[in-house]
Amino acid sequence: MDEYILGPVNGGYAWVIVFCSFMCNLIVDGTCYTFGVFIGDFVNEFAVGKGVVAWAGSLLAGVYMTVGTTYNGDWDKWFGPSGRDNYTIDWKHYKKLIADSDTAKSLARISARFGHFEKIVSQANVKCSDPPDISNCKPKVKPCLFNIESDPCEYEDVAGKHPKKYKELLKLLEDYKHTQVPPKNMPQNPLADPKYFGYAWTYWADYLKLQVPFSFV
Repeated sequence: MDEYILGPVNGGYAWVIVFCSFMCNLIVDGTCYTFGVFIGDFVNEFAVGKGVVAWAGSLLAGVYMTVGTTYNGDWDKWFGPSGRDNYTIDWKHYKKLIADSDTAKSLARISARFGHFEKIVSQANVKCSDPPDISNCKPKVKPCLFNIESDPCEYEDVAGKHPKKYKELLKLLEDYKHTQVPPKNMPQNPLADPKYFGYAWTYWADYLKLQVPFSFV
């Protein structure tokens, strides 16, 4: 997909584009391709020492990823266990569910193949050992750089080994910072509380527009 024909992508269909592009590459070619650039999150302020403020976030480019600090360092750690060892996947049933999906049926019309399905899913499953007791990644001091191909668990900061790539990604991240637009969050409205809709997140305003009777208690 040519990024230049997409125009500005402002949130709405970004995940659809990412998911569909990934699925097409995965099923048709049997290969997991890496996107040119993928931005994970933005953090507007990144404190380094006293009185010094920079900007950081996370960005994936090729096999390298930069990661900054989040929530004053409270989330600067590894989370687990994944829980995947507590169950066994029924590959036959799982494959049938995928094959019966609307996406798979659409891809089947362009000769998508499913023969390599289990192999690809298995290769995409990352298993991590216990994290090191002492890590050289100190995101509150400076953003870290990981090679997610050789280190998918993000245990070793390789910024010192690849200073040119490190500076390149930080510069790219800074460039993307200037493309940000303010969020279009609406003011909080107590009528949107899920307790009024069976504790389901729903298009609550539609009920008001259609004047469907319901009670707020």
